[in-house]
Parts: sequence; C-alpha cells; structure tokens
Amino acid sequence: MSSTRRRQAGRLLLQYCLFLTLIGVSFVLLTALINGGLKTPHFPQGLDMADDKLHAQIRLGDLNPAVPGNAEGRAGWEELASVLGSSAADRYEGVYWVRMTYRDLDMHSPRVWIRGVPQYEVYVNGTSVLAFNNERPNPRVSTFTQFRLVPLPPEGTILFRFVAGKDGVGVHINSVMIADADDAYAHILRQNAVKIILGVVFAFMAAVSLFAYLTNRRNPLFLYFGLLSLGQGFGCFVRSEALNYYVDASAVSYYYPLAWPFSMVAYLAFLERLYGAGYLSIVRRARQLMLACFLVSAAFSWANQEAYDWLTGPNFQFLLVLVLAGVSFSILRSKREKPEGTIEWMLLGNGIIFLLWIQRWLLSHFYALQEWIFERFPLYSFYWQPNIGYIAGFIFALCTARVLASYLGDMQKQLAKLNEGLEEQVKERTADLERMHLQLQESMREKFEALGEVALLEERNRISHEIHDILGHKLIGTIIQMEAARRLMDKDMETAQAKLDSALESVRKGLSDVRTAVRLMKDDFANRDLVAYLNELMDDTEKMTGVTIERSMTPLPPLDAMRKKTIYHALPGRNHERNQARGLPSIPFLAPGRGRMAHLLAV
Repeated sequence: MSSTRRRQAGRLLLQYCLFLTLIGVSFVLLTALINGGLKTPHFPQGLDMADDKLHAQIRLGDLNPAVPGNAEGRAGWEELASVLGSSAADRYEGVYWVRMTYRDLDMHSPRVWIRGVPQYEVYVNGTSVLAFNNERPNPRVSTFTQFRLVPLPPEGTILFRFVAGKDGVGVHINSVMIADADDAYAHILRQNAVKIILGVVFAFMAAVSLFAYLTNRRNPLFLYFGLLSLGQGFGCFVRSEALNYYVDASAVSYYYPLAWPFSMVAYLAFLERLYGAGYLSIVRRARQLMLACFLVSAAFSWANQEAYDWLTGPNFQFLLVLVLAGVSFSILRSKREKPEGTIEWMLLGNGIIFLLWIQRWLLSHFYALQEWIFERFPLYSFYWQPNIGYIAGFIFALCTARVLASYLGDMQKQLAKLNEGLEEQVKERTADLERMHLQLQESMREKFEALGEVALLEERNRISHEIHDILGHKLIGTIIQMEAARRLMDKDMETAQAKLDSALESVRKGLSDVRTAVRLMKDDFANRDLVAYLNELMDDTEKMTGVTIERSMTPLPPLDAMRKKTIYHALPGRNHERNQARGLPSIPFLAPGRGRMAHLLAV
C-alpha cells in the first residue's frame, strides 16, 4: 500500500472513530438524562398478572358477568399461571375470561393497563368500564403500544373478557399490569423518549430533504433521502405509547412493518442514482426486489394477516441482511471514480445496520443471552434494546446523509472548478473584445477622418459652384458693360464712362452677392421669401444687361430650404446659358402634389 493510500485509510479510520464515539457519547448522555443518572435504574413499579396480590385466575369459556355469582364463583376458574403455556390454552379458540381480585395495593391512584391484546373488555366490580375492538372486530390492529389506563377503586374484582384465535390464548403475564398513575406516565416518558427524539430528527431531515427536492427537482437524491427519513420517522411515531395517549394509533401501528421495505426502496434508489446499477446490476435488482416485497406485503396486509406477518417478520430481517451484503459487494466490485468518501460511509452504514440486526436476531432467538445482557447492562436492555430497530435506522440515515453531503461537496468542487474555467474564458473573451474594440475605434477614426476630408472637398466644390453661379452672372454683365465702354470710348465718352461706372457697380454688387451667398449657407433658408429673392435677382440682371425679363410667377407652394436654394441658383445658370446659345430659355417648377407650374422666362 502506498503512503498516500495509508494516509487516506488512516484519515478515514479516524473519521469512523470520531463518528462512532460521538454516537456513543450521545447515547450515554441521553440515557443519563432519561433515567436521571447512570447508577440506579428507575424502572416502572407495578404488578403483573403473576403477582400474588392479584390472585389472577382464568376461565376457558364464556360467562355472563351480569348474572349474580358468575364473577365471584369458583366453578370453571383455574390459576392463571397453571394454564398459560399449557396444551389446552394453546388449542383453545373462543372467549375466555381472566379474573383478578385485589386489595391494599399501596398505590395512590391505581390504574390497570392492557397491552398487546387485539380484542378485550374490562369489568370493574361487575361494571363494564372499557371495551376495545369488540362490536366489529378489526383484525388489522396492533395494540403493543396501546396506552389506555383504567382507574381502579381501592379494592375490588376485575374481569377481562378476551377472545382466543387460531393460535390459542394470546395473553401473557405482562399483558395486563396494575400501576400507580404517576409511575405509568413516568414509565411511558422514559421508555418512549428515544423514539420521540429520533422521530423528531427523522421528521426534520425528511422535511429539509423534500423541500430541497422541491426547489431543485433535477436532483432526485434529495427525494430518496427524504423518503428514507420519512419511513423511519413514521415507525418512531406510530410505535410510541406517548402518541397513543392522545389518539388510538392501533390501526396505523398495524402497518409499521411496511416502514422498512419502504425505506429500503428509497435507500437503494438513492444508491442506484449515485453509483449506477452496480456489479451484475445487483443494486437495481435489489431495489426491484424490495419494491416487490413492499407491494406484496402491503397487499397481504389487507388480504391475509398471517402472510403479512410472515413477510414482514424475521424472514424480512434475514432478507434485509442479505440485500445489504450484496449491495455492498456490488458497489465495491464496480467501484470507479466516485466522490471521495461516499462509498466508505455507505459501507459503514450498511455494516452497522448489519450488526444491529444480527444482534436483534440473536436476542429474539436466545433468551439466555437477553437475560445475561439485562443483568450486566440493565439501562441498555431497558432503554435501547427495545428500540434497536429505530437506532439502526437512525445511524443508517446518518451515514446516508454523510454520503449525500460528500456527493454534494464533490459537486460543489466541480462547479467551483468549472466556474474558474468559465471566469478564465470570460477574461480571455473580454480581452479579445477590448482589443477588437480598440481596433474598431482606430478603424472608425481613420474612416471618419477620410469621410471628413471627402465632406470638406464636397463642401469646397459646392461653395465654389455657388460662387461660380453668382460671380459668373455678375462678371458676364461686367464684361458686356466694359466691352461696350471700350467701343464707345472714342465716340461717346460720357456714355462709355457710364458703362464703366455700371461695370464697377456690377463688380461691387457681385462681391456683395458672394457675401450674401455665404451668409445664406449659414442662415435658415427655409424661412426666406423666395419670390422676393428672385425679383431682386432679375432686377439686377435688367440693370446690368439692359435687357427686359418677362416674368410669369404664380403663387408658389410651400418649399423646403433645399428646393428654394435649387430654384434660386438655377436662374443665374439659365442666364449663363442664354449667353452661350440663342433662344428664350424658360424655367418650369412643378409644385409637389398640386399640379401648378411656375415659369420664369429669361430674354
């Protein structure tokens, strides 16, 4: 074995020792708390039917207690101790009576307590005081945990009417007890404290697990563990005399043997989910076997009580031990990469329940061993030995919870690693995106600079085109005036001088128009009066060129700034064309959507 495996084995063994030590210390402290110390056992004080103070007798046969003398007579009555266990009692079937006569019981509040009898009626001094399951007998009841106390007078005669079945007389020496009320209540609290505490713990684990499953239904392990705890908690509560003090749970307690098959189905489903079907599919086959056992037992609980008792009695205990051994072997044989610690704790739980069930089997078959343990460990025999099945289920559930915790811890580690990997990927992707963003910004900056240069050139071209239209019109008129002045210089100096003055005025006007055009580029042209601009432009043209412009303008429709600019700059262009070619140019403008035409004619 390598050093790593030795360290792992040592750590696991230490965990086992700590776990078992904690369980043992908890049981010792709980025993001391329940018993009021560990030195002196505080067992219940009472009288059973074998006590001489009660003078218990039995009558195999029916009688009418209302008839005077039947209850007090001697005919047909025998000593109880001599009849119980005899062949006549074992063969008898029908009604039989038990009589107890008492006085001076030295009890403050004597009470009679009957347990383990499925059908009875109690008479005190000839009066019926309690009847159970008499009128319509229900065979599906379990009265071993029944807690009904019948108050008794200081002295008198008690008659018990019982019914023997196929197995003969069913009462035992301790089936009927007489005890003081305070002692009986104290006894119930002490003897049922373990079951109550374990039941509360099981109920809590079941509630938490089922709630976790409802919030995360993709993981059925919570469901299986919750059902396992629910089955064990059900057994603890229905088999508690303290519960029967408040409500008669005899009918529900009859189905207690189904708790273990039900819990085993949930446990094996838990293991199958965690480890798979196992070697030779033993885990799956065991789950199917337990499910079949549970369903068949549930069916026979109604159909055939004898078959129900046979299926859920010692035979099931033997089957349970075999199933746990087979499942443990199967999982070990098919062991693969499993969450750390889960298999080891599963084996511990199976081993503990295996040993406890073996002990229970030995004590039920070897009475001398039970007496030997009681003489040396009375507190264990009184408080823990009757509850060995619940204790086995509790330790079993704790180990299963440890398996679940290990599995969830392993899943958490895997999720943490996955998150770390995802965080690294996110960081890498973020860095890539930032790098691409910078590249895109650089590309967009270069593109914007190029677009800016293009827009600048386009703006320059547009401005030069508008200035060309304005200056072209003025300069053509100026050239005409100067040409006329040159020709008139020798003939008519005064007229030539006038032409030169007009040319100079035209140049000045052209410069003013250029400034105006620049201003118009900045101003809001949409709010300008287009007709007024056009009339001003044509008036200047008439003055410079000496020609007459025929104007025909109807009211113009509403135009946007772009169209106003287009019309304004189109007229000088047409005037320029007039000087390039003969003819009478006409400028038509169609109002959008209205069908009206405006004509500007240049001569």
